Amino acid sequence: MVTHDWKTWGVEQWNDHLLEYFFSNCDDDPPVVVMLVTSDEIARATGDSLATADLARLCFVDSVRRAVQAKGLLEDASNYRGWPTQPPVGRPKFIAHLVLTCLAASESSEELADEGSFIARLCRLVEVPPNSLSMLPTLWVQLAKWLSQHDRSYRRLVLPDPGGLTRIGYTVKLTFPDRRDQQRLSQLLDDAGIAGMVPPTGRALSVVGAERGRFGPAFQLAFDDFKRQFESHRSNSAELSIHRFWAAVVDAALRGRGVESSASWTRFSILAEESDDALSLFAVSDRAESSLGREAVPLLAPCGRWQFGLVPQGQTFESGGLQSIVTSTLAGRTKLPRISNFIDQGILPFALGSHGILELVDRDQLAAATTVLVHQDKVSDLLKHYPKGRVRSSSYEGWREISEPRLHALPSSVFQNSNLERSWILQESLSQPTIGLRGGVRTEEGWLGVSEVLPAVVVDSCSSVWLYTETGRVDLVRDAEGSWRFPIQDWDGQFEIVAKSDHFEIRRTIRFNSTTSSESFKSPREPCAWLVESMCASATLDSTLAEEHASRDGGAEISLDEPILLGAGIGEFVSDPASAAWSVRAIGKKITGRRGALREEAALPTFRVDSKNARRRWLNLVLKSEVDPSDPEFGVVRRRVKGIVASGVLLPSRSLSQIVPNIAPRRFESPRASVDRLVRVIAGRAASRAGLPWREWMELVPSILRIDAQQLGHLTRAWMEAGFIDVASSARWRNRAVFVRSPRLLAFRTGGMVNAVVSGLILPVTQDSIREAAHKEDLLQLDCGSVSGLVPPVLRVVGHDEEAVTTLAKEFGFPIAWLSVDTMKQVDCTHVTQGDAPTQYEFGGEWRFWSLLREPRSDIRVEHYFRADRPDYWVAHHEGASFWSYELNPIRAWSARRLREPLVSLSGVDDVTAFHGYLPLPVARFVNVLGQGLSGPTGGGEYRYPAGAQLRGRVVAALT
Repeated sequence: MVTHDWKTWGVEQWNDHLLEYFFSNCDDDPPVVVMLVTSDEIARATGDSLATADLARLCFVDSVRRAVQAKGLLEDASNYRGWPTQPPVGRPKFIAHLVLTCLAASESSEELADEGSFIARLCRLVEVPPNSLSMLPTLWVQLAKWLSQHDRSYRRLVLPDPGGLTRIGYTVKLTFPDRRDQQRLSQLLDDAGIAGMVPPTGRALSVVGAERGRFGPAFQLAFDDFKRQFESHRSNSAELSIHRFWAAVVDAALRGRGVESSASWTRFSILAEESDDALSLFAVSDRAESSLGREAVPLLAPCGRWQFGLVPQGQTFESGGLQSIVTSTLAGRTKLPRISNFIDQGILPFALGSHGILELVDRDQLAAATTVLVHQDKVSDLLKHYPKGRVRSSSYEGWREISEPRLHALPSSVFQNSNLERSWILQESLSQPTIGLRGGVRTEEGWLGVSEVLPAVVVDSCSSVWLYTETGRVDLVRDAEGSWRFPIQDWDGQFEIVAKSDHFEIRRTIRFNSTTSSESFKSPREPCAWLVESMCASATLDSTLAEEHASRDGGAEISLDEPILLGAGIGEFVSDPASAAWSVRAIGKKITGRRGALREEAALPTFRVDSKNARRRWLNLVLKSEVDPSDPEFGVVRRRVKGIVASGVLLPSRSLSQIVPNIAPRRFESPRASVDRLVRVIAGRAASRAGLPWREWMELVPSILRIDAQQLGHLTRAWMEAGFIDVASSARWRNRAVFVRSPRLLAFRTGGMVNAVVSGLILPVTQDSIREAAHKEDLLQLDCGSVSGLVPPVLRVVGHDEEAVTTLAKEFGFPIAWLSVDTMKQVDCTHVTQGDAPTQYEFGGEWRFWSLLREPRSDIRVEHYFRADRPDYWVAHHEGASFWSYELNPIRAWSARRLREPLVSLSGVDDVTAFHGYLPLPVARFVNVLGQGLSGPTGGGEYRYPAGAQLRGRVVAALT
């Protein structure tokens, strides 16, 4: 909400607001070279769009007068500890004083003649003894020093050559141009179509030169000096970029200052998020200013200077209003200052801003642009000059997206007689060199410091780039494309990047984090537009897959409990529950016991088996197990057994043929250290965009896990079946992406115990927090490992209390789903109801390796079909019957059934092994939750499911 208390501000408040207005550094802004100080600018500094120029000027001047009337303007300004040799320790208290001197220099109907005329103007505003003017240049010098010491928060001040005006030269030459010239300049640039961005230098000189006579003498002199230096190459580009003429041009182009319109007070931009492998755009502003047809609504989380999102009047974020303004502006129906100029050129480059979101950037950040939105008429010409970019569809009619375009400015002559001739942003100009960052994985406060995904440093025309660390200087290395690379190692902490050439030295702070801070993964805008594997065909991403039969009923029992049954004899193990005196369950390393069907005297031992191993195992299970809370009498009866054993009475021996069970939990391969690295990288990417392009997944996984491309298929499947990711195909174009699944609890009851598996991708730090919370709730924590060391383990908690599991879910904000007994329904992939295969596709050839076997039967024929704007699909044929699917695994399942061969085979006493294909994805996820561990590829090349004997039986029954 805008306040109007500026009318009562004292000089201290004016001072702070003017400091922020003229010098704040929002995002590596260029240094201050000129200061347009007019009544309009004073009004803008209030932050109130309703402030009038005359009233704001009056209030400002009156506040300074009241503050300095006892001492004098410059005497009051210099009244701080350290004067005149040192800048102030805290925030300077003399900004308002200096701005007032600039106001005096700019307010006149005639050119400033000499020092006397300046004093006359200044004295009309405030009383200034002439002999005090000697303090003025020193104040400017001390301000410049202070700003340079705080250059992360404030822009540097470049003081001009004072010339013969030794006392007032800084003030006079900084105050450039006057209000009238700024208005003329803004209008000229706008009429020429080069407003809204830093214009090409040659074009700006041509436009201004043609109207030179309309400007005042001081402006003409500055123009002539700049043109002479530019054409004679007397100065380098870094020096010319801070020439006061060029600074005035840039300021007029970017801000339109001096134009009598409240709309020019507000800055606008476009931010973008990559969702569904396409840009999702929204318009933003830095002020809460509304106009005809639109209004500014506070963003939920400000992005640097951009604190408001633009929506049509009467709409909200929730109703889709945030995208409406951009759609209308791209189509030309709505005009936004600066933004519409980009759109008219047909080139909108986006680079990652310091706030962690893609932002529309100007020429100085072209090299850092990761995606560019291009009008469809300009795509072919753009690719002629920047051929490495990858073209993809756009959600906005008439536009295309080019990812990784590797843009850089080129001479204007290169684009003559092409559709890019008036795309000024691509044409060379003068600008202050900046340090950009391209690529990498953005985190909340910086970049992920994992060595495999470090960003590249992008800066033009520098000879060396280095990093300051605690141990000293670390040099960066330039790659073949001209980017600068960090040493390949993990980084953590805040560092300063320095880039240096013969003409400049610039700095930028970068923060590396070892991990992202949460699992706030971005979801696709339209999950129903993405296709994933279902039980026997395809479904949309909004289906729950593993939880599709889940319910909120926490009482559902899944009978998978396999207790160890012990007879009454010491060392006797039985299989019939009716013959059991004791029932023991092993949950991880915890063993609990309860009474069996035999009670009272029938449960007491009357004999012992002759096997020492069986007797030892029996005694350990009965005497050392914990009492199951559901049967407290177990402890009472067990004491009688202990008494019999302790008495030393030798019971008669009996020889039994039996299997002595091994209760040790199944051991799995420990996950490799690289797995944690991949989890952090994938989590970081999923926090900044919805959907990882398939090509990026194919690059990241082998490089981080150090595997070859042949292993990628098995490994991706393992991560899918573990519930970490979904791999989906767009229903609208030929695009495949990996979506990270957010955490949730999958709960079920078995054997009277409440179990909950933490599904989804979990960061190690979050998993540690869950363990601590589970411990407080008296829940047992178990790590469920995988047969592969390349798959992260999942956490399982076990307890007797359903409320404890529910409390755990609420504490972490995880949704909870209770698995039901209907999850393992009959899977029949022979009789799947489906429509006809899609038409108007191109034939991609025969897909010979439809099976996971290297040499599958040839009497199954599988054909591949594709088109540019739809997902691929496959058709299997056998003896006149056919079946099609967007996913390959349903093709494998159907083909295996047709051949009367197994989709999966049995291995050992507990496992299932992939044969022709994998288990249907929902079944596989169910097995991973309820089985002995997670599926995955073994070292011998097999793909195995450690289901357990009872669950394996259900799987086999469902597939046959």
